[in-house]
Amino acid sequence: MNTRPYDVISASLAACHWVRRYREERLRTPIELYEDTGYSELYRDLSESQLERVLRDDPSLVEDWKSFSEDKRLSPAWYFTTEEGISVVGHYPPDPNMSKKTFRDPFQACAYFIKMEMEAFRARNQNQASRSNKES
Repeated sequence: MNTRPYDVISASLAACHWVRRYREERLRTPIELYEDTGYSELYRDLSESQLERVLRDDPSLVEDWKSFSEDKRLSPAWYFTTEEGISVVGHYPPDPNMSKKTFRDPFQACAYFIKMEMEAFRARNQNQASRSNKES
């Protein structure tokens, strides 16, 4: 059953909890889980600060996202890690258009990482849609 959120608060919650659904719902693809977040409809209105509020309400989500990042085995991709006590979000392979950012606050770093992940899904969705339209 599709329970897509259509308001920014619900989409923020869904985007932050995407990582847990990804680990639990192995029969669905990551893009299907992304589509359920409502992000593609609300991306312009969904800010990093809204994501950060969700993370502060459930700090264990930060570790879930960090673990997800460390388990990734694809490239190109965004990553989220800690180096010498500083949170780091970057892109691999390095890309001059996608700079590595450092954060003293892990909640801000994770919110930025989630936003970049959701944007990557949105870009893939748009590319798939445009390829489908060209094939039609």
